[in-house]
Amino acid sequence: ISETAFITRYILPALQPLFDNHERNIRFEFSCTDLADNHKRSSGFNSCPDCTITIFQHQTDDGVNVEFGEVKRQSMTGNHYLVNWDLVRLGVFCKNAIDENKLSGNLAIHVVGPYITFYLIKLHADGLYMMTELARLQCPMSVMECLLTSQTLVG
Repeated sequence: ISETAFITRYILPALQPLFDNHERNIRFEFSCTDLADNHKRSSGFNSCPDCTITIFQHQTDDGVNVEFGEVKRQSMTGNHYLVNWDLVRLGVFCKNAIDENKLSGNLAIHVVGPYITFYLIKLHADGLYMMTELARLQCPMSVMECLLTSQTLVG
């Protein structure tokens, strides 16, 4: 399965209802699906993250990114360099957003195969940013896994 299909068929439907809030002008969007399958995309920090949560203070402004996410499909989980590089990129995206928008902190989502890990990034002191793991979830990737998960929760 391609990374774009993984994002749009599994991750987006699972996470979007948790974060989208049209009444408060908050949007959860995957911003980089056209580059997701390109393993030779820029490894620098100037390229865009795979997803963002953006708060639009007013209908006319560009909004403030308060969350960033990076995704690696199941077949890429063995490539520790790329998986860890995504984690570094998340830290830099979040640090830059905190600095540019004067935020007290923001959220990072790191998806590697079926595992979704949530991090809180906060500025604790001048130049000291802390990245704390909040939760790690394993999402079912098939109907059979959904049935097994629901049976485990019930019984």
